[in-house]
Formats: sequence, structure tokens, C-alpha cells
Amino acid sequence: MKGNRNGMFKLYLLMSPGGRAIIGRHPGYLGVILNYLGFVLWWGSIFPLIIALFFIIMIVFTALEEEKYLQQKFGRDYKEYMEKVRWRFVPGIF
Repeated sequence: MKGNRNGMFKLYLLMSPGGRAIIGRHPGYLGVILNYLGFVLWWGSIFPLIIALFFIIMIVFTALEEEKYLQQKFGRDYKEYMEKVRWRFVPGIF
């Protein structure tokens, strides 16, 4: 059962060059954030920027809560994964 429990983390690390993620722990959330920013640029107005910032903040809080849950569920395995994949979204920034 242990192999199944943390298999997703091992698979992700195997797919990453050198066992490290190129982007971060939440590439899906990063894609959504970039999508929101693209809409802001497309609309070229302050109103979509306000809406996008609200949703970006919500995504960041969701990712933080998700990490707490995963730490509780997977324990040491997820903490090791977090050490190997240091950044949440963009390496060197956050």
C-alpha cells in the first residue's frame, strides 16, 4: 500500500529533470493565473484586473490549504516532495 500512497509524488519527480520540477508544485494553478492575466491584457481595463487579482488571491489560498491537507494525508512523503520541489508556482519568486 505504501507504494500507491506516494506514487504520484515519485512519478512527478521522475518526470522532472534531475528530480526537480521545472515550474513548481502547482503548474495547473499557475496556468489558471496566467490565463487570468492574459484576459486582463486582452480587455485592457482596470475592472478585469480587479476581478483577476481577487481570483489569483483565491487560487493562492487554495494552494496553501491544499498543501496543508496533503501534508496531513501523506506526512513525511509530501514534506520530502516539498523539499525537492521548493517553489509553489514560479521558481525564484513563489
